[in-house]
Amino acid sequence: MDATIFNTILIGHSGENPGTMTYWYYFPDYGTTIFVAANRSDTRTRPDQDVPVDAGALIYEIFKKAWQILHP
Repeated sequence: MDATIFNTILIGHSGENPGTMTYWYYFPDYGTTIFVAANRSDTRTRPDQDVPVDAGALIYEIFKKAWQILHP
């Protein structure tokens, strides 16, 4: 996927499976790659179960903070 985020171009993808989620993107204008992986526990095993962690929101926050550290 090519997209724009943080006012620059990025190339990469995100993915998820039961148990894992990843963001892997390259920012060609900066020569920067950010890869974040997380174990997931947000898959319900029964309909009435609460989701203890929103892995999508968590991994995006880590990704965003990594960008802010590298490019303040």
